[in-house]
Amino acid sequence: TSLQNAIDAVKDGETITILRNISTAKAVTIDKKAVSFTIDCNDKSYSYTGDGTALLIKAGNITLKNGNISTKGRIMEIKASAKAIITNGSYNGYFLNRGSLTITDGTFTTKDCASLSMKELIRNYKTLTIKGGSFSGSKDNLIENRKGAKASLLGGSFKCTSSSYPAILNQSGGTMTLKGLTAQGKNTAVTNFGHMTIKGGSYKATKKQALKNVGDINIQAGTFDLSSTNTSEAILNLGQMIITKISLKDGGILNAGYYGDDSNEAILDISGGSFTTSKHIVIDNYYGTLKISGGK
Repeated sequence: TSLQNAIDAVKDGETITILRNISTAKAVTIDKKAVSFTIDCNDKSYSYTGDGTALLIKAGNITLKNGNISTKGRIMEIKASAKAIITNGSYNGYFLNRGSLTITDGTFTTKDCASLSMKELIRNYKTLTIKGGSFSGSKDNLIENRKGAKASLLGGSFKCTSSSYPAILNQSGGTMTLKGLTAQGKNTAVTNFGHMTIKGGSYKATKKQALKNVGDINIQAGTFDLSSTNTSEAILNLGQMIITKISLKDGGILNAGYYGDDSNEAILDISGGSFTTSKHIVIDNYYGTLKISGGK
């Protein structure tokens, strides 16, 4: 039977197991309200050659495991009332989440994808939770969190080789929590325009800052490393930033009330952390508001 027929017939709690390699131009639609089920790809390759979305999840709770799915475009779109969990596997393609997406492990890339209007590896409009996995790409952001969306990146490795886009982007009105991950960008590793809390992790960039903040951010832990030759700051703050604990290596913090031709709020409040650099000014307050009550 086809995968679509198996999905149409599946009942709550059942597992669909793929038994052979599949190459198809036909998209699969999952519309199973109040049904939770698993698709076990069984390490078989699933190649989608169509122009749309390989898996369109309109309703239902789906767990996907042992995947080996590739497409030139979008692997999965999750609608507002649907939930998807990916436990492991290999995935080459884009993800569009309007519902709930949880990733616990796996390898995710856009290496062989075409340049669509959407080029982010994962674009999130609602709820995204990542607990582990390897994420890489060169076309755009690996993670983009949109206005009104909530993203919790609690583990995993993120490496973006785009010269123009940060690895992780939190847009204005978005809420994001980072903890226990490793993020590296050729541009910035993390750029925040919304609300962000960093509770740990390692962040590094090779061209620009490891972290750029334009919104409001609370840094409770984390290591920020600068290996760039194009800038002197590991962290650029143009918004509101509170630092209670941090490890800063080989690069300072620029708190810029003016940056380029723009004026900014630039409020920096430091109550703890370790700040070490042999090449640059540790804290550079340029027409911003600076308060330091702790740290070394």
